[in-house]
Amino acid sequence: MELLTRIDYYLLVFMHDFCEKWSNYLTPFSKVMSFIGKDGIVLFVIALVLMLFKNTRKIGVCVFGAIGCGAIFSNIIVKDMFMRPRPFETFDDIRKWWEVFEITKYSDYSFPSGHCTAASAFACGFGFAGERDRKYWTLLLPIGMCFARCYLLMHYPSDCIAGLVLGFAGALIAWIITAIIFKILEHFEDVPFFDFLLNWDLIEAIRGPEEKRPAPRRTSRRTRRSYADEEDEDEEEEGEEEEINIIPAQNPKPERTEDGRKIFRAGD
Repeated sequence: MELLTRIDYYLLVFMHDFCEKWSNYLTPFSKVMSFIGKDGIVLFVIALVLMLFKNTRKIGVCVFGAIGCGAIFSNIIVKDMFMRPRPFETFDDIRKWWEVFEITKYSDYSFPSGHCTAASAFACGFGFAGERDRKYWTLLLPIGMCFARCYLLMHYPSDCIAGLVLGFAGALIAWIITAIIFKILEHFEDVPFFDFLLNWDLIEAIRGPEEKRPAPRRTSRRTRRSYADEEDEDEEEEGEEEEINIIPAQNPKPERTEDGRKIFRAGD
């Protein structure tokens, strides 16, 4: 750990010297990012808002579970295992730089970064449960969070990297659990309570029943099979009716009159 701490120290010094001339812009940005990731409260609220709409409910459940799993891994298990002091508690020069930012001192340990864990869990959870064309922008959150926590000298770079890994692990577990939950809900969607959990929507509830637009209803596998069987039976019945209604034409029978001429009459 001492070797890793020494490498992290040189990386923080290099980052501080490189970013010092842009401090008027980077300091407010880093403080805003830290506020977003503090205890994961803002990210939890976003996840709860996503749950209020049926089109984003699965994303919200996955993100909420991912942040929760990441917090358990980071703040409850790993921090107490390593008990690594923060950079400003170890190096005097870093402490002088840190005091300029006027940030409240945290009482917990440095490794891993809880802010980066929450940001990574949010981004990965959104990526696992979201649509492909809308999920990559969330990667900006953990990248910005890692930069902010190192810039404010609250964490070492290795703390942030460990937080990214733990956030990914928490999101993966949450995604698996979310997939199982929604499989069960879709299977028993005919039950009113499960139908409510799947299809209730805040906007439709505000509009009321008159302005509510009809939405395509999901059907379970059992229901879809019954619909398919009924369609096959209807097609077979229609085919039988067509066969019954078709009467083959009869050939006309020739008859002779008294003078020997032939006449034809259509058969009945």
